[in-house]
Amino acid sequence: MAYQTILHITLSHTYTRAQAKDLYTLALSPATQAWMERLPMLWRPLNHGYALLADVDHPGYTLMQERHANHCLYLECLPQVDWFINATDLPMGPKAAPYAFAGNAEEAVRPFGESPYFTWLRGGLSYSQEEAIGAWELCNMQGSPALSGDAAGGKQLRVDMHELEAGFYSLWIEGTFINRFYYGGLSQRPFAVLALPLERLPAKGEAPVNYTWTLEARSSYRKYFLISRGRELENISLSAETVGEAPAETLPEGLEFSTPEPSTVPNGKEALLTTTSAPLPLRDSYNYVVRLRASGLREPIALPHAQPNTIFPDRETDKIYSVIYVYL
Repeated sequence: MAYQTILHITLSHTYTRAQAKDLYTLALSPATQAWMERLPMLWRPLNHGYALLADVDHPGYTLMQERHANHCLYLECLPQVDWFINATDLPMGPKAAPYAFAGNAEEAVRPFGESPYFTWLRGGLSYSQEEAIGAWELCNMQGSPALSGDAAGGKQLRVDMHELEAGFYSLWIEGTFINRFYYGGLSQRPFAVLALPLERLPAKGEAPVNYTWTLEARSSYRKYFLISRGRELENISLSAETVGEAPAETLPEGLEFSTPEPSTVPNGKEALLTTTSAPLPLRDSYNYVVRLRASGLREPIALPHAQPNTIFPDRETDKIYSVIYVYL
């Protein structure tokens, strides 16, 4: 046996300086795992990613090289922490559809299809050996929103999303209702699926095919609700300054705040609302601090930073906000 790495995936995430594997893992889909059990292949986690190994001397690998266009590696991306979805530029919330990604000629992993991306690998459903669906298109189906796509053999698929908010979706093939499926919690299902075509299988001694998958941290407008505890505050101002061991770092764009205006928070209390001029990327640690100054305060107050559990989408404006309450 002569096992060598034939495919390598490097993971990274702009939210954290820690290893991306601390946030999510990649696992073979059930159908892919069953397919690989019949082949001289091994799937192995690494410190910085994952690798697919193959016995390049095995006759089965030679056969795969001859028929490489018929094979695709499907990987489920599973979150390790509950807040990961909100921190990442992916669908938000426990009922959001998972994203689908695929490798391309540049050997990067990129999303494919129309938003919202959609695929299914749970609940025992595996259509046409999990062949990649063509570009999805949003459409109307019996008066409700739906996704339309082409599957293997030219069959038309429709995914009815009318009940998505209730945690369900329905699958139709060629206009015939197939089944109604339940969306489980994020921790029980993948938030994304990678489809990596095995279009170029290295020969013995050749370098592996390398893929890089970099997920971006979500950016959000910060909404600070300043709630007074009886203090009379005037001349309120907010400003940011760098901190830490790298004072030469510049502040991100968008760290300008609107003039505080009267507002009412959900519990009925009166507050002053100020918002950043542009969305700011989430980080697990920041190189700057936002300080509030006002007449009536002995010293400036350092305001809390945005966290994944503070962000909410505004469906009317398609903007993402980090809602932060500050009691003065």
